[in-house]
Amino acid sequence: MPLQWEQSNCVIPIMCTVADLGAEIAELAARLDSATHRLLECIRQFDQSNEWYAQGAVSCAHWLCWRIGLDQGIAREKVRVARVLGELPKIDDALRVGKLSYAKVRALTRVATATNEAQLLDLALAATGAQLERIWRGYRSAKSQDRPCLPENRSVRRRLLPGGMVKLEIVLSPDEALRRADGQACYRPDAIGVGRKHPDLAAGVGRRAQVGPWPGRERAPLGRNAAGL
Repeated sequence: MPLQWEQSNCVIPIMCTVADLGAEIAELAARLDSATHRLLECIRQFDQSNEWYAQGAVSCAHWLCWRIGLDQGIAREKVRVARVLGELPKIDDALRVGKLSYAKVRALTRVATATNEAQLLDLALAATGAQLERIWRGYRSAKSQDRPCLPENRSVRRRLLPGGMVKLEIVLSPDEALRRADGQACYRPDAIGVGRKHPDLAAGVGRRAQVGPWPGRERAPLGRNAAGL
């Protein structure tokens, strides 16, 4: 049944059925994906030419932000996808002819290689973009478990909050973190008042006093920073 558009007291018939609208939406989406392929192809060639550097930009992504008004994160993702597609001819061609959406291609480029490109392309053609994202998250999680986990370096990060308070983010080993937590447990500024000691500490039975200095370290003299690093 043809759709109708009502305005005031008149009814203007639109010579288009719901099925026709669905077909047109799918066709326009395929054309947009094909145009996106051309855009990514241009970005890849422009990135390789280093013309963005000649025009004073820090990177091709920064140039895209300035030239066409993209968000920084979106611009970096466009450059990443454009670079990877140059090494995946089958997926690149599927985007060019509109068989794959950009959302699917973006997900594929995170895990696809020259060896598994054909298999992943078949999977992408049978799944939705949301399904692909879930599959790739599980795949990356499984792959990360096979890699040895290297310990992070100790660090202290200080950030001033809008209300004037200071937020400290400290990276320590588990033993060091436990000792630091024991030392902080001796103070209860939220319950007793800022600057006052916990009753246990005043009585000389504070947990920090029972732990002693960290292995291989002397007790920090007064004036050291709060992190003790």
